[in-house]
Amino acid sequence: MENAEILQRMCFVREDQRYNDAFSVRDILAVAPAFYPTWSSEVADRLTERFRLPMRTRSKKLSRGQRSALAITIALASRAAYTFLDEPYLGLDASSRAIFYEELVGEYAVHPRTVILSTHLIDEAAALMEEVLILDEGRIVLQTGVEEASRGSFIVRGREAEVRTLVADRDILTERRLGGLLSVTVRGELREDDHELAEELRLSLESASLQDFVAALGIHSLDRATDRPETLEKAS
Repeated sequence: MENAEILQRMCFVREDQRYNDAFSVRDILAVAPAFYPTWSSEVADRLTERFRLPMRTRSKKLSRGQRSALAITIALASRAAYTFLDEPYLGLDASSRAIFYEELVGEYAVHPRTVILSTHLIDEAAALMEEVLILDEGRIVLQTGVEEASRGSFIVRGREAEVRTLVADRDILTERRLGGLLSVTVRGELREDDHELAEELRLSLESASLQDFVAALGIHSLDRATDRPETLEKAS
């Protein structure tokens, strides 16, 4: 906080970014360039138009989506060497999120920088990724390309007995029951005869999305932690 030279190379957009309530969108975008010597007015103008930001509206009157759009505009227009985006799309509809991803990729292409993006919408952000690295309690449990990760698991749905037949010797990550039906997420690639067997057993068989896979790994990890016996030593 005391090093202005470092701060002007960093742009950090919080999940719920706050601004001076008396400032309009126009005021905020007029002040922002003073903090970033790499500021691009061209990028700011383009994004305010694409997001249809109300320039005369005060910040406290903005909707959740409009605040997110304004934060994204500042982050990308800053062209800061290190840009941190914490769930920047909250409140944005699908079209506006598509604009964000498009602009992020475009800006990175013409002005490379380090961008750190936190997101729960993994499938949407997957197109931005080249490599997937998953941590579990500080330990790397998976490090591979996006395409390889997407092929790394599949989902089987149907009557429990038939599902058990297909997944008998597989690495099962999660199971979900609904009445007599069972849905199982399996780690590993599909085998050549899996589709034929699934059709014979009347099972639904599909590749898991990257988000499904990551969620399944997380649930699997939590389940293992719950089942792990406690090792408490009593003081003598």
